[in-house]
Amino acid sequence: MNGDELTRAYTEMAGLPVHAPFRNELESLMLDELENKNPEFAFSQYLARNQNSGAGGLGRFDEWLARDPAAATNWYEKQLASDVFDKTLDGKSPAKVPFESAYIMSLINSDPAAAEQIMNNLPPDLRGRFGDYVDVVPKEKRQSLVDLLRKTMPTEEYVALLRETSVFEYNFRGEYDSDPDSAKRILDSFAVSPAERTALLADQFSEFAEYRAMRVSGGGDPRRNEFDENRKWVQAVDPSSADRATGVALQTFLKKLNDPESYDFVEKTALDYLDSGAGDELLIPLIEGTANGSNTFPKDRARGLANKITDVTLRNQLLEKLN
Repeated sequence: MNGDELTRAYTEMAGLPVHAPFRNELESLMLDELENKNPEFAFSQYLARNQNSGAGGLGRFDEWLARDPAAATNWYEKQLASDVFDKTLDGKSPAKVPFESAYIMSLINSDPAAAEQIMNNLPPDLRGRFGDYVDVVPKEKRQSLVDLLRKTMPTEEYVALLRETSVFEYNFRGEYDSDPDSAKRILDSFAVSPAERTALLADQFSEFAEYRAMRVSGGGDPRRNEFDENRKWVQAVDPSSADRATGVALQTFLKKLNDPESYDFVEKTALDYLDSGAGDELLIPLIEGTANGSNTFPKDRARGLANKITDVTLRNQLLEKLN
């Protein structure tokens, strides 16, 4: 079927008594074809489906933009001028993110200032969704993407986003048994700063801890040996990040469970690591989690950990927070 025939068939579907799940599947198949044969119609339908019923995604706008930038831009600017994007109560339009993401990636090498401006125009709490649309990043754009995110997002946010893309390949997706030397080479190649390394490794370790907490909540074993192996891997990649990353991971595990058994496991694990040479950074996330209410670790136990802090000024500050 050509574009006109397929467009008519898609439109006629609306009047047919078709079971909704089957209709959605068939329409998605038709729209997939129409992205090439009648992209203006296809992407207009994606918007209607996404904003009115939540059915389906928003297509491969990046491919249309690369194939025919003038037509894609003309269509998108018409949508903006017609104010077709639904807005939340605070005036934001989440459905614009995949389109804006496509423009950012198309400009990131040729006009990085324009790409940065588009990113800055996105509300800060929507910028994190940018990562949903850039999981596969061409090698020639990887450094430019890292540079852009450094300028437009807080460290913890952009390293978490990068970890889920192909920029850093496989090394930071919870595979603590992968080659640490390979991980170090990747970090060095992108000139990843000490703060970025710590945030990246803490995010990786936390993902593992969250998974273990989920297994424990279903009756599984916390598997201390796996915490030990993960910590060893982080130490091999970047020794200066290991204590902070371990503390953040234990705090994540605690937050996800918040039961007395998790208190015992986390406290013993933290103290064992402390006895094995870990520093103050390992204890801080657990103590601050109690102080700010993000976990239910008892204050008396948190005070016990706080009293282990070797930095007197820091120890007193944390104890004050626990009052």
